[in-house]
Amino acid sequence: MSDAPVPGAALDFDTPAAPATACAFCASPIIDQYFTVNGQVTCTRCVGPVRAHGATGAGLAGVARAIGVGSAAGLVGAAVWWAIRRFASLEIGLIAIGIGHFVGLGVRHGSGGRGGRGFQVLAVALTYFWITANYVPDIVQAVMARDGVDAVGEVSGGGAPATAAPVSARETVLAVAFVIGIAVAAPFLEGAGNIIGLLIISFGLWQAWKLNAATPIVIEGPFRLQAASPPAAALPPPLPPVPGA
Repeated sequence: MSDAPVPGAALDFDTPAAPATACAFCASPIIDQYFTVNGQVTCTRCVGPVRAHGATGAGLAGVARAIGVGSAAGLVGAAVWWAIRRFASLEIGLIAIGIGHFVGLGVRHGSGGRGGRGFQVLAVALTYFWITANYVPDIVQAVMARDGVDAVGEVSGGGAPATAAPVSARETVLAVAFVIGIAVAAPFLEGAGNIIGLLIISFGLWQAWKLNAATPIVIEGPFRLQAASPPAAALPPPLPPVPGA
């Protein structure tokens, strides 16, 4: 089985270079020629896939993977934040920074490690969405409680409670859009009273942004591995002194 980089897989150009006698990507020994990729020693077999990886974009599949992996990380973070607020009665805004970090890593991984302005914008958008999504259960609960009070107050002509009308697909879509809209706007609804919260959210967004910065791929070579110089011949021991000299 080949150890060469798989096209579309995430490539790490930030780890320290391997020893000069081994490829940094597949760890195979360098026999004769080699290249350097961002300063890392790379064998002739791996440099082709690395060059192709940098020359091609992520495509729709890469964008979809970035959205999927980033959203999975954001969903977990939002669920943890909601659970802490719900069961521990604690509002720990610093979790927003963690959400930004893991969403940023998810987008980076899903994009194959490419990064770039488009993936930075995507990471920031997903981070903000999932930070505010932790308030969705509270909004839904408040809406349902309000609708429950209204339903009790409405009675039919015979004195029995009115039967709720079936909800159409259009009404469902509008209700979901309303809840998401309220959640997205929630950090700004308190105005100046939530300055600290907005600053914490901005740090989370910055985490997602910087983790998806583009990493330029600089390939140099080919170079030839120089054979090690033979060790210097050992000098003979000094002659013993001549008697009587």
